[in-house]
Amino acid sequence: MPEPPAVHPKVLRDELVSAAEWVARYPSELPQGPVGRPLPPRVRSRLREGHLRRQGGGGGEVLGFVCDEIAPYPTRNGHPAFFAWINSPPAPAGIVAELLACAINATCGMGEHALMDLERGTVRMLADLAGLPHGSGGMLTSGGSMVNMLALATARTWFLTRRGSGDGPDFDRDHARLTCSYSAQAHMSVAKAAACIGLPAHRVRPVASDTHDRLDRVALRAAVTADLDAGLLPFCAVTTLGTTATGAVDPLSPSRTAGAWGCGTTRTGRGVDSEPPYRPWRLTTAASAESIR
Repeated sequence: MPEPPAVHPKVLRDELVSAAEWVARYPSELPQGPVGRPLPPRVRSRLREGHLRRQGGGGGEVLGFVCDEIAPYPTRNGHPAFFAWINSPPAPAGIVAELLACAINATCGMGEHALMDLERGTVRMLADLAGLPHGSGGMLTSGGSMVNMLALATARTWFLTRRGSGDGPDFDRDHARLTCSYSAQAHMSVAKAAACIGLPAHRVRPVASDTHDRLDRVALRAAVTADLDAGLLPFCAVTTLGTTATGAVDPLSPSRTAGAWGCGTTRTGRGVDSEPPYRPWRLTTAASAESIR
C-alpha cells in the first residue's frame, strides 16, 4: 500500500489558521440567523449519496464543504434562542481541547501514556463532585446512552458474581430470572440498554412517577417485592438525577433492601449540578448509589 501523501507543515498551518478563523467567527454569527433552517432536498440527497472520490482533497476543501453543506443547516444549539436540550452550546474551551485531542489522537484503551492517568484523574474529580467515596472508579465514554449500557452490564456482573452465578449453567439459570426497574421518566436509552445486555422487555419494569415527576418510592418497592415473590431476581434499580423532560431528581431507590444495584443516571437539558435547589442530590442520592453516570 503506498504511503499517504505528506502535508507540508506550512500548508497544515495555513489550513489550521483558516479553519480557526472560521470557527472563531461562527458562534458570533449564529445569532444573526434563524434558530432553525430546513435542509433543502438537493443538499439532503447529495449528503446521503456519499460518493467516494477516487482522488482525495486537501484540508481547504474540507472547510469549504463544511461552510457550504453543513454549517448552514445545524441543530442551532449554539443559537441564544435555542430551547434547552441535551447538547449544550459549543464551549470555547471545548473547541480548543477537541483540536488538541485530535492532534494527539491517542486511545485510553491500552498503553502507557499520560492520557491514561489524565482519565483516572478526571474520573476522580467527577467522583468527588458527586460525593462518592475515595477509591470509586469509572471511565469516560462517547455519551450517556453507552454509559447506561455499561452501567447495567456492570450491575448484572456484580449481582450475579455475589450470588456465585457469574458464569456457566448457573449464569444461564439466574440470568433468565433477572429484572430491572427504572423510572418511567427515564431516558429511552435505559430500556434499550437493558435489551442490549439480554433482558427481554417483559422483565424490564418502568415504574410510575409521583406528582412531581419523580420516581414513586412506593411503586418501586411494590415492583421489587412482586418480582421477589414471583421467584425473580431484581438486580438493578435505575434512578434519574435530572430527567430529560423536567429535570426532576428521583429519590434514592430502596434497591439495597432487595440486594440490588442502585444506578443513578442523568439525562437533562439543564444544568442541575450548578443550580442551588438541586445541589443536595450530590451528597444524598448520588453518594448512596452504587454507580452514577
